[in-house]
This record gives sequence, structure tokens and C-alpha cells, in this order.
Amino acid sequence: MSVLEKVIGYRFSNLNLLEQALSHLSFCNEQKHLTEDSSYERLEFLGDAVLEFLVSEMLFQAFPDEREGCLTRLRTAWVNKKQLSRMARRINLGGYIRLGRGERGQRGGCRKSSILADVYEALVAAIYLDGGIEAARKFIAEQFAGLLQGEPDSEDVQDYKSQLQELLQRRDGQLPSYRLVNTEGPDHRRIFQVEVVAGATVMGTGRGSSKKAAEQSAARQALAFLRSRG
Repeated sequence: MSVLEKVIGYRFSNLNLLEQALSHLSFCNEQKHLTEDSSYERLEFLGDAVLEFLVSEMLFQAFPDEREGCLTRLRTAWVNKKQLSRMARRINLGGYIRLGRGERGQRGGCRKSSILADVYEALVAAIYLDGGIEAARKFIAEQFAGLLQGEPDSEDVQDYKSQLQELLQRRDGQLPSYRLVNTEGPDHRRIFQVEVVAGATVMGTGRGSSKKAAEQSAARQALAFLRSRG
């Protein structure tokens, strides 16, 4: 477990919590000394709530001028099974999950996105219970820093600007435009904030360590907004 602790940047006082967060129900059912409550399912329940709170707090502080609807769309894009499974893969969480023989033999096993996302939530809960809200907040801040800065996901690099342009042209015959609304931080760690506009409507806001990254982030938010409207 020490390798995983180094990867996540947190050392547990109670290793039982970490072991539980990594234990699938199928594994517990095969161990005579374990019960169903020894699996990660209860931790997953708590971790879901802790994660949603901390991401909400992060977005609330990072985007002080955004309205509730925009913040909700961003949170939905960040806290979902697909995104959490990516987070889990980044730290190779699947390599530490304890599965029963039957589950291991099934297609995918610990590589299943659903299992990876569930264990990621359980890990958040384990950190919270072991180290308190500040430890969980630090972990989430480090894990989600790339998304906050608008950096593309290494597993799913997409050109959101092109997708947005194609969608707007198809729907409304419009072209999006991007405008820089804020720059903050020292020269070597500059953060740019960009809005994407169609007509007179601000459709998304993005932040990034470069203007291009901020524009991609804004376009991604605009796409989520348009698709939520059907």
C-alpha cells in the first residue's frame, strides 16, 4: 500500500480504511473473516457526497462570477462515472483493487470503468475519515487541478472548439467568438479566463494556463450547456 500512498500523496494512520476502500464485495464474500460491510460500498456512498461537496466548493471559489446553472453543469461534467474512472486510471487504482476470483475472471475486471469510479469515491471517503476534511480537500485539489486549468485529458484529447463551431453552425448558422476577460497570477504561472460568445449570449467560461487551453475549456462548457438543452 505504501506505493499507492506515495502516488496519492497521503499516508494513512488507519490502513484498514484504505484496505476497505480497495475491497470489492466479491473479494469479501470469499474471505471467511470478512463481511459484506468490509467492502468499499459504504465508503463509496460517503465518498460520493464528500466529492460533490469539495468539487462544488472548488468551483464556487474558482468562478466567483458564474451563476448557479453554469456551476452545476461544470460539477456534472467533473463528477460522473466516466470522469472519475479516468482519475482512477491516472493513479493506477485498478492495480490495487481486491476482487474475488469470479469477478477477476469476468471481462474487464478491475479495468471496468464502473468499478474504478466506485473505488475512487471510496478512496475519497477513506482519506476523509482518516485525515479529516482538509486532507480530502488537498487530495481533490491536486487531482482536479488539471480540469480547473482547462488542460485536456490525456485519455480523451478532443478539439472542443471545432465541435462547438460545427454544432452552432448546424443549429443556428452562427460562429462562436472568444474573448479574454481576466488574467491572474505571476508571469510564470499565469491563468487566463476566457468567455465563448454566440450572438449576444455567453455560452461558457473557461480557465487555463494558456489562452488556447482556456478557450478549449470554455468551448467544452458551452457544449455541455447546449447538449443539456437538447
